[in-house]
Amino acid sequence: MEGTATRVATVARFSGNAKLLLTCLRPKQWIKNGLLLAPLVFAGKLLELDSVLKVSLGAVFFSLLAGGLYIINDALDIERDKQHSTKCNRPLASGKLSLPAALSFAAVVISLSLGAAFTLGLPFGVIAALYAANVLSYSLWIKHIVILDVFSISFGFVLRAAAGAYVINVGVSPWLVICTICLSLFLGLTKRRAEIASLKDDATSHRRALEHYSLPLLDKMIAVVTPSTLMCYSLYTFTASSDYRLMYTIPLVIFGMLRYLYLAESKDVAGAPETALLGDVPLLTAVLWWGLCVVTIVYFV
Repeated sequence: MEGTATRVATVARFSGNAKLLLTCLRPKQWIKNGLLLAPLVFAGKLLELDSVLKVSLGAVFFSLLAGGLYIINDALDIERDKQHSTKCNRPLASGKLSLPAALSFAAVVISLSLGAAFTLGLPFGVIAALYAANVLSYSLWIKHIVILDVFSISFGFVLRAAAGAYVINVGVSPWLVICTICLSLFLGLTKRRAEIASLKDDATSHRRALEHYSLPLLDKMIAVVTPSTLMCYSLYTFTASSDYRLMYTIPLVIFGMLRYLYLAESKDVAGAPETALLGDVPLLTAVLWWGLCVVTIVYFV
């Protein structure tokens, strides 16, 4: 009887730790790796099973790699996260998960995902390694440098898009790169704004770079990148596409960005873009309609 109770307790502890480790991987943020699908769709390879399989595997490997890197970031920020109103609930900051266990798990996940990335080709593996280097650099020091911090975030999105192109052996479209840069800068700047707005006087204690930002400055920056993003996407649909009818998707992009700005201002969700996307029905509907329209125009019209 005592042995059975011990086994049950062991299984319960293992199950609890496994759940905490999965939480540390931040699966909600894996949606960002959907960007790997963009080259697949716009290159006209969505109906090719081999290409779909490669991109799907690539997205899985990138998600695991990003998850392992999130754990490293949480370990470096553990003291700051303890002072944050919501991040204090993370497994490491709350003390529910030990630091050695988390770091050991991160090392295994990062090593395995990087190794797996190279099985999809040398270019994809190199891009995955560059992505890891960029995230580690960001976690260690770049996130404390004003403006450079959001460019590092943007570079991570560009690497995702490039990885999606190279894994299926298609060229990286300049328009894809510039649209990705503008959109990711938009997301990064709105995130910084949300951090300052929510943390107020405690902002600099959470992230040193926030000392050099202000709400008026960030509003001006957002006012620059928002129309830039819309203009780049519009020019792409007019000039870079084999089918001009993609221009019909422009209203959906405008609505999506304006809706996101509304959510960032009124509901303070810009600190977690994935929450804004998955938690707001109008925004999610616009994104899904945009995807459906793009696929229909590129493949069936």
